[in-house]
Amino acid sequence: EQPDGTVRLSRTATVDPALDEGRLSFTNVYRPGAVELAGDNALDVSKMVTGAPTEEDFVFGLTLTQGRESVLVGTGENATAFPEEGITVTMSDSFAANTQQTASFEDLTFTAAGDYVFQVNETNSDPLASTGWTYDNDTPRTITVHVTDTDYDGQLDIDLPGGVKGNNPVFTNSYVPTGVIVG
Repeated sequence: EQPDGTVRLSRTATVDPALDEGRLSFTNVYRPGAVELAGDNALDVSKMVTGAPTEEDFVFGLTLTQGRESVLVGTGENATAFPEEGITVTMSDSFAANTQQTASFEDLTFTAAGDYVFQVNETNSDPLASTGWTYDNDTPRTITVHVTDTDYDGQLDIDLPGGVKGNNPVFTNSYVPTGVIVG
């Protein structure tokens, strides 16, 4: 879509010598503009800490399991291809006991309609059992982003049931004190 609200169509003219007298044929191509998950609408991940405070950093990875060729990291002219190894975000604030924090992944740009399936993993290693901590990092979480162009208005749209913020996964780490053996 152009700044004045018009939609850009490209047209290609070719001469087909097999047709009588070299008639022209025209092909119109419709390409809607990209859509972004950026700023307040970026994909998020949340960490819940229960049982005790912690100062540990938590690292989360976002990988794309389908459609990588149509997803860019960043927006506008600074957007680059979504890396095969994915992207990460780190939460490095201290956590009080029984609190939750949320962090956003980098901005994403989608250039084609389709379903894009992301996997979110906590990449921290499991702590020793003797520390009393149990991490919730065994099962990746899935976020599916539906990109549509139902109105054919020159602009792709994001369709997420519950909205972007209703789809952020939560990982919970729990602390339960371990017993002490005397004797």
